[in-house]
Amino acid sequence: MSEALRFALPLRIMATAESVQVVDRAGRVIFYVYVCAEPERRMNTKRLSPEEGIAVAQIAARALTDRVERGE
Repeated sequence: MSEALRFALPLRIMATAESVQVVDRAGRVIFYVYVCAEPERRMNTKRLSPEEGIAVAQIAARALTDRVERGE
């Protein structure tokens, strides 16, 4: 019951003040990871640090790329 993933490789990671985005070749945002640089606010909002957000985005982008390259 899997539907084909609809995005164009390569994927890029773009960081903004409040999020890290994984974007495809056409400029479509595949997903967001919300981040916060302020430790106290980060604790209250349950967001990741910018560094953690980038790491999560890198892992997810690699997994999506691998899946598409395998034809899944």
